Amino acid sequence: MEEMLWIDIVPTDGVPENSELFRKSKKRIQRALKRNEWANINLNYERGARKVIKTIFGWLFRFQNPKSRLLKLIDETIACPGYESAKRVGCFFGAENGLWTLPKSAYEKTVYLEFEGHMLPCMSCWDEFLTDLYGDYMKLPSENDRQTHCLKAWRA
Repeated sequence: MEEMLWIDIVPTDGVPENSELFRKSKKRIQRALKRNEWANINLNYERGARKVIKTIFGWLFRFQNPKSRLLKLIDETIACPGYESAKRVGCFFGAENGLWTLPKSAYEKTVYLEFEGHMLPCMSCWDEFLTDLYGDYMKLPSENDRQTHCLKAWRA
């Protein structure tokens, strides 16, 4: 049997210590991403009123130059407090929906964990991260709540 390893790449930035400020900043970026998405939407698969609405909003958003505004917002957000001076780190982007933040010192400290016979490097606050994201991650969810990763994989 071949062995495979799933590696998550998480863009991590310095975040404010105030969790409410982090939540608001993340929400502003998510809204800017959505405006940029709508400004560049492909309407070939839309019909009826939905196509009309998306056409109008897409035009309005394009008029506001959402890509430049998005990039400026990202630069401003990650610069305050900035990674170097931050006490906590977090992710403004990515697939996970959680609002996790971690102590920077624990995030930067590496520990080795055994996984299926291999010793792999990991951040020292791995338990806090998984608990914030999934709750009791060592307990299987009920059959109805389980989600699978349906994807195609290729050997690199």
